[in-house]
Amino acid sequence: MGKRITSVLSGRLALTRELSSVLVVCMCMLFTQSGLGITIPTLDYISRTFGIDDDPGKQSWLSASYSLLVGTLVLPMGAAGDLLGHKKLVVAGFAWFSLWSLIAGLSSYSGSHIFFDVCRGFQGMGPAMILPNGVAILGRLYRAGTTRKYIAFCAFAAMAPNGFMVAATFSGIFVDRTSIGWPLSFYIFAIALALVAVLGLLVLPSEAELLDIHRQHVEQDRRKKEQTTLTEGEKTAVRPHSSPKPAASSDSQTHSEAEHPARTDTPSGSETPRDRSGPGFQEHEEGRPIQPDHVSAMDDSFSEATTKFDWIGAFLGVSSLLLLNVAWNQGGVLGWQSPQTYILLIIGFLLGGAFVASSFYLEQPLVPRDVWTAENALVLGCVSLGWSSFGIWSFYSYRIWQVVRGKSVLLSVAYMSPVSITGIVAAFGTGYLLKGLGPGPVLFISMCAFLIGSSLIGTMPAQQTYWTASFFSSLLTPIGMDSSFPSASIILSDRLPHNRQGQAGSLVNTCINWSIAIGLGIGGTVEHYIVQHLKEHPDGRSPIEITFKGYRSAMYVGIGLATLGVLLSALNWFIIWWESRRDRSESAKEEEKGA
Repeated sequence: MGKRITSVLSGRLALTRELSSVLVVCMCMLFTQSGLGITIPTLDYISRTFGIDDDPGKQSWLSASYSLLVGTLVLPMGAAGDLLGHKKLVVAGFAWFSLWSLIAGLSSYSGSHIFFDVCRGFQGMGPAMILPNGVAILGRLYRAGTTRKYIAFCAFAAMAPNGFMVAATFSGIFVDRTSIGWPLSFYIFAIALALVAVLGLLVLPSEAELLDIHRQHVEQDRRKKEQTTLTEGEKTAVRPHSSPKPAASSDSQTHSEAEHPARTDTPSGSETPRDRSGPGFQEHEEGRPIQPDHVSAMDDSFSEATTKFDWIGAFLGVSSLLLLNVAWNQGGVLGWQSPQTYILLIIGFLLGGAFVASSFYLEQPLVPRDVWTAENALVLGCVSLGWSSFGIWSFYSYRIWQVVRGKSVLLSVAYMSPVSITGIVAAFGTGYLLKGLGPGPVLFISMCAFLIGSSLIGTMPAQQTYWTASFFSSLLTPIGMDSSFPSASIILSDRLPHNRQGQAGSLVNTCINWSIAIGLGIGGTVEHYIVQHLKEHPDGRSPIEITFKGYRSAMYVGIGLATLGVLLSALNWFIIWWESRRDRSESAKEEEKGA
């Protein structure tokens, strides 16, 4: 007989609930990327509705406003999920996402592109809630290093290209085949989001269930540790001249007592001590829990949660990310000769520096102090650079196909279709690569994929068959998307404690979505100045040649960002290799001394 499959959840239909929970969390990524795919292929239709079809700077805001709010708010929303409960934030996020998708569709009757941009920004608040808290649920459901955790994270990552493609396909069909046009895609989107919100309310594990799962994981770790200690004790007993190590055993026992305030065999309905990983639980720097009477005084109420939330860090971080992104995207609209643009940039940098500094002085900073390490900075830097280039690649690939080559929306979507197949293969293959090669080489591979994909589109001529540069670019770029996200998420998820899982998801998703928006802003700024210069000095170029030159210049920015990502990932790989070599050398020296 085959091995029986068990679930990490308990009760009736436990396995069904577990699979449904993973499905809902995967929908977090699918619908987030659908929010991009719903506008980029149909940009010309939306622009004509609002009368901005001849203004590239304003057109870029139709997509950038969405990614801007996702990337800006995802960090505080992850921290809020740690305090208030991840399920609540996921369900509320889907409901909010649904509401503003409906309003964004109705904004077509207003005739104002600014109102549509505002609606898109409010749309982005939904993914900011669901993404980090969905990742946190996955991180808390499964133990570090387990096959299920790898599969769940890889399935989550595989939704990125497929979410984009699903939305792009349906939006293309609606503008080509229906009289309602692009607003219909927003209406259908709103209905689908509402259904997922209801499903999440029914199947996602509650905070109490996640804490119980954590207790089980801790109990399993304790038993393994005791078994290891017992085995080492038996080996010591047969060596009469070897001295035992009671300190290690004592430390292990002390650590076990601190880590396991509640046993898993507590009768149902009885009172149990507060788990150290629950919302609102504080820790001292040395990792020991605070006094039980203080713990019992803590409550999960909103008033208690708000007192522990890092409002200073949230204000500084959100303001910094918002101003930096607005500055770069406004650079493509107003130009950098406007004082408004560079003043916003300077203030954004100052607030960003204050945000980093505040994390070293506040008791419970929005971003934990132990995150600010060189290794983590390299990983997050690579992710940011790679996804910035991806934002430029996805936007300008469609612009070249539709505007320069005159292809229809549906044919352009078909041109992008290889990303779905490659994305799934890359996402699940990443799990095996991470186990076999480690995160350093995998991150380097992902950055190379971003670079090759951008280079193929950025250097191809205006007119060329699809089956050369465009096809291979669509085939290779998803490797970068689906290799960078799970590797970075797993690295940070495993490094942070159980009650900080929201920050793990927040950091990676902040880098991804904020970088997409700022990549579009930088690319749009370069396009703006190149096109402006060529219009003043055309030198015999036709309008379409000038437009293509602007697109290609923006793609060169993407190539440069991806190149820098490759260099940083190579440095990260070297550091990991050097540290591993040093550790092996020290272990060998200790073994020689022991012999």
